[in-house]
Amino acid sequence: MKKLIGALLAILLLFGCSKPQVNIDVNEIMDKVLNDVELPAGQLLDDELLESLYGISVDDVENYAVYVPMMNVHATEIAMFKVKNMDNVKKGVENRLTFLDEMWSMYLPAQYELVKNHMLIEKDGYYFMIISNCNDDIANIIEGFFE
Repeated sequence: MKKLIGALLAILLLFGCSKPQVNIDVNEIMDKVLNDVELPAGQLLDDELLESLYGISVDDVENYAVYVPMMNVHATEIAMFKVKNMDNVKKGVENRLTFLDEMWSMYLPAQYELVKNHMLIEKDGYYFMIISNCNDDIANIIEGFFE
């Protein structure tokens, strides 16, 4: 009987101390960013553009929100992913960063600085890329969803 009670206590402690699964819709985070931070005019990517620009399949993510500028004079870009396959998402983001680096290095120096100072955040099965002049503000909004 003591062994049974001991085993039950061990199981309860194990599950009681485990971290709960985070379930946040990245569209909610993006909405808050777009409402709270002043960004150049942009648009959200659809599945086809996600695959075309990032090389990320919708099969690799549970949900995503990617904001890109409407005009090619702004480098601002914000990508948010709830990830199924982290390796594929990271590879897609790195490929996109390489492309943006090459493009902006020969174009507008101030925008190239934004690309060079990009921010990547990995948190609880989510992956974020921020290219803007408000990286810290956007990162704080993201962090607020995980508190």
